[in-house]
Amino acid sequence: MTIIYTESQLIQQIIDLLQLTDIYQENHPEMVASAFSHTWRGDLEPHIEVEPERYRIQLYERGILSVDRPTLEAADVIYFVLEDIIYATVHIGLLRKYKVNNRDQHLQYTADVLAEISEGVDHAFHQIGGIYEQWHRAGRRHEL
Repeated sequence: MTIIYTESQLIQQIIDLLQLTDIYQENHPEMVASAFSHTWRGDLEPHIEVEPERYRIQLYERGILSVDRPTLEAADVIYFVLEDIIYATVHIGLLRKYKVNNRDQHLQYTADVLAEISEGVDHAFHQIGGIYEQWHRAGRRHEL
């Protein structure tokens, strides 16, 4: 029998994993919670629905549901949200490092910058370790 965790249990598990990394920030609990929001669905940001017998991993684009993947595994949900938050955190860190905002001053996505993003994300997943690092290295997000 599969255990279906509550939203708050999933949120706490994700926060606990993010706290293992050196990129953890005070706004991460809010970022994690937004993935479970019943009112906000940002463009191509993960949205998670917890149903009595399964989870739904969803992505919306311009308010329209574009991806809807059911899963019985909490680890799928945790990984999907982790991947998004880690990538966003690393990317925002580089925007700050290079003093650009991607509105009127844009980050140049050179090979070196793309390598920095990749290294930062890889490092965070290495700090988390376990199945999540393995899935990241295998590119599992594209399978979900």
